[in-house]
Amino acid sequence: MQTIIEPAALAELREQIRELHCRLAEAEETVHALRTGAVDAIVVSSGDGDRVYSLKGADEAYRLWIQAMAEGALTLTLHGLVLFANRQFAAMAGAPLDRVIGSLVLDFFAAEEKASFSRALARAAQGRAHAESHLLLPGGLRVPVYLSFQRLELHGMACVCVMVTDITERKAAEQALRESEARERARANEIEAIMDAVPVSVVIAHDVECRKMTGNRTMYEFRRLPNGANMSDAVPQPGDVPRMERDGVEIPHRDRPVAIAARTGEPVYDCRYDLVFPDGTRRHMLGNVVPLTGEDGVSRGAVGGFLDVTEFKRMEALLYDAQKAESVALLAGGVAHDFNNLLTAVLGNASLLRRHVPAAHAECLDAIVHAGETAAGLTRRLLAYAGKGQVLSRMVDISGCARDINGLLRAAISRNVELRLALGQDLPAVESDPSLVEQIVTNLVINAAEAIGLETPGSVTVRTAVREIAASTIRNGINGDFLGAGRFVVIEVQDTGCGMNPDTKARIFDPFFTTKFFGRGLGLAAVAGAVKTLGGGIVIDTAPGAGATFRVLLPACDRPAVPRVTAAAAESSGVGTVLVVDDEPMIRRLASRILKEAGYRVLVAGDGDEALRIYGEDPHRIDVVLLDMSMPGLSGTAVLAALKQQHRDVKVVLMSGFGESEALRVVGANSFLAFLQKPFHAADLPGVIASVLRPGAQGKN
Repeated sequence: MQTIIEPAALAELREQIRELHCRLAEAEETVHALRTGAVDAIVVSSGDGDRVYSLKGADEAYRLWIQAMAEGALTLTLHGLVLFANRQFAAMAGAPLDRVIGSLVLDFFAAEEKASFSRALARAAQGRAHAESHLLLPGGLRVPVYLSFQRLELHGMACVCVMVTDITERKAAEQALRESEARERARANEIEAIMDAVPVSVVIAHDVECRKMTGNRTMYEFRRLPNGANMSDAVPQPGDVPRMERDGVEIPHRDRPVAIAARTGEPVYDCRYDLVFPDGTRRHMLGNVVPLTGEDGVSRGAVGGFLDVTEFKRMEALLYDAQKAESVALLAGGVAHDFNNLLTAVLGNASLLRRHVPAAHAECLDAIVHAGETAAGLTRRLLAYAGKGQVLSRMVDISGCARDINGLLRAAISRNVELRLALGQDLPAVESDPSLVEQIVTNLVINAAEAIGLETPGSVTVRTAVREIAASTIRNGINGDFLGAGRFVVIEVQDTGCGMNPDTKARIFDPFFTTKFFGRGLGLAAVAGAVKTLGGGIVIDTAPGAGATFRVLLPACDRPAVPRVTAAAAESSGVGTVLVVDDEPMIRRLASRILKEAGYRVLVAGDGDEALRIYGEDPHRIDVVLLDMSMPGLSGTAVLAALKQQHRDVKVVLMSGFGESEALRVVGANSFLAFLQKPFHAADLPGVIASVLRPGAQGKN
């Protein structure tokens, strides 16, 4: 049952409580006696009569304990009237102690929190309660406090003891902690976003033993694992796990870069290894690993960043091969040029001498000419490998070219090898020189036949077709990185020979590399050079004991093929003056003798400066300039440019051991009237000069 106290009675009660407090203060001197039990009770007289308050034992100890506490303390009636307060609470509330005692406790709390305080006080009437609130200080300042309520009996009256703790510092610490946690979460989110954004596989070992290892999105995608999975070897792995290898040997868990850094606390830089997936895919990895250390400097894990350098290594190998091929090509081109000069003297003089020797000696000269022509074929292979072979571009029917050399191919291979042709009809044309196509087919067929051998029966099949080739197929071939997917005419040469292992396959296009006792190692090198010249690629399928299939991919053209025609023999004699310009004395002598026998007047120059001087003395007496392209000092190209600048109508025949395509590329189509390929026969030179002197002769197109 609740008791309603009138305002007047409340004021009187407050006054009585203050008076009681004063009396208690005056009695502090007797605390010692009271605590020792010398006094059992104290009688308080009032208008209602005398009331005995027991001061023995717990009540006095309670009062002394409350006063000695660092926290604020209140003793309340169940209605919130303050019966007792210590100095600490008065200081916290910013009010005199005598004003606190006898007041309603709700007067010291913020208005919006009075209801929650009352509910806590009601719960405390049944036992215990806890709450957080704010003391309202004069001036409106709020102090956060923690309230602990405990029901107790004092002198037979039910009361509530309230412990009031100032939690300003705790709240500030909590706020700082929340802000710190928010910053850490933001930082963690930022780091996670960065990790997911970088195109590098990141792995984190969260302990020294690497029992828990996580990574970023790139690492999970690369390892083909679910996002968030533990990548440690210490736990079962979901899906197929790749092996980690170095030089073909699997790396034990203890010796892996992350494990080393986590265990030793030392960074591991420039670590290289291979990841081999169950499907056989091999990826080359490069990375750095650093330990994760605590405040004591002791390692507690490691973090590593790894880059998939498979494509870089492949491109590096391609660049190395290209540089090696370029170096060999330069060497091959230089050797072929010098060798062609020697062969020009041999073939030219032999064919010239053939006209004047008795028939009894003609056979010897024919043998010399045949040997020279064979050597000339060797130089053409070198030039083809160097990409400087003679190319007379026109629209070519690939199937027609292969059909035309069918007889030559059958004669060039062993009788135990069956040659089969499966040539496509109505194929798109290819822009090429027919001789280059013939060279490609011939060398591939001969190589295929040699792979079968001289005794074991076998077959070589030549197919031609048109196909749409995907980029993935091209990239696995020779010159494939410089081609795009598209429509190609395919020359396929398949054999039933011994096949090749990967090491042999990687080297078959190297000049002078051969697995045959009698091979020279230039056939496939010439094929690679010719295909490169034509802007194509080569794809090879082979395995030991399974034969080999070479697919030459040549870009298809929309224009129709041009029928092959045989040029009519040019007139081999004439009248006029020819200026022969060549740095090789034997070439000058040979050309002079051949031209003089054909009826021409001849002037000679040993270098570019001499040629310009002779021509400049009397341009009108010189009808044709026979000019070598490659000379020391002032080159043939520079001489031609000077002649054309001073005399636009000068007639020039270029002469070179390189092909006509090289001349067209270097000096242009309209700068010269004819081209003479070294080496040449005695009958070739007068015919070329006569064609230039013929009325209406135009520049090369």
